[in-house]
Amino acid sequence: MYTKTESGAKILWCLLESDAQDRAEERIGRKLTEDELRTVQKGLESGLGSWNEIMDEAIDFAIAQS
Repeated sequence: MYTKTESGAKILWCLLESDAQDRAEERIGRKLTEDELRTVQKGLESGLGSWNEIMDEAIDFAIAQS
């Protein structure tokens, strides 16, 4: 169920270049350039700047579901 790192830690969330490229093809009908991919990466990084809040909400949701 989980992908693991080399040290054995479980990866809970991961986005790949192929995820961005697939989504771009769905939305704009083409793959992103390298420059566009770098911009997407920066946008994702800034969007996850408040990951603690997102994690808290996910934990609360998980507890409520059990």
